[in-house]
Amino acid sequence: MISLNEVTARLARVESERMGHVDSQLDVLRLERDSLKTSSARLADQLTHARNETKQIQTRLEQEFSLAKQQLVEKENELAISNKQLVELRTRLATVQAQYTAQDTTIGKYLLNHIELFSIKLWHVSRYDSRTSAKGVPTAKKQNTVFRESSR
Repeated sequence: MISLNEVTARLARVESERMGHVDSQLDVLRLERDSLKTSSARLADQLTHARNETKQIQTRLEQEFSLAKQQLVEKENELAISNKQLVELRTRLATVQAQYTAQDTTIGKYLLNHIELFSIKLWHVSRYDSRTSAKGVPTAKKQNTVFRESSR
């Protein structure tokens, strides 16, 4: 049989080994805790940095959006003005074309009337010339030649 001292010594040794094992586990847990604290602090800093960066990006994007919105309003106003000017110019063009057509028609009628009158006069002159040349009176061509020679 085992004596009481041997059992006590064996228990003390087992207890000592367990305590050593527990102490080493405690050291490992402390190191792991410290590592987790460091990681947690680093992650908290990264999160704070990311939040600050997100706020800056959001502010910048809001400013860009506001600027783009203002530019859109300006371009829409310019487009409205351009469309209005286009309508005015088309109206002016239609008016000018109508005036031109009216003047063209009037001038055409005027020229047509004058051409008809000139044709009639020419016809009368040619009839007169043909009658007078038969009688021996100088024709219009001969009269112009005589007139030119006398004016020199």
